[in-house]
Amino acid sequence: MRQASLLLFLNRTCFNGLYRENSKGEFNVPFGRYSNPNFVQGERIRKCSRILANLEILNRDFSYVLDKAEPGDL
Repeated sequence: MRQASLLLFLNRTCFNGLYRENSKGEFNVPFGRYSNPNFVQGERIRKCSRILANLEILNRDFSYVLDKAEPGDL
């Protein structure tokens, strides 16, 4: 939970929401100029975590995914 929160903090406060590392593995994104960044609430993060825990996220060719789809999938 802590790592997810820190990543979301970087997403909301860094330039254009970027996360990037240089060739040495060091974080290298400048800070954004946001006067009031919109932070995600803890309960929302926990709810998303519960939902995502039961999902299978695929990064495959669409034809593979279509072959695996079943009625009721969205």
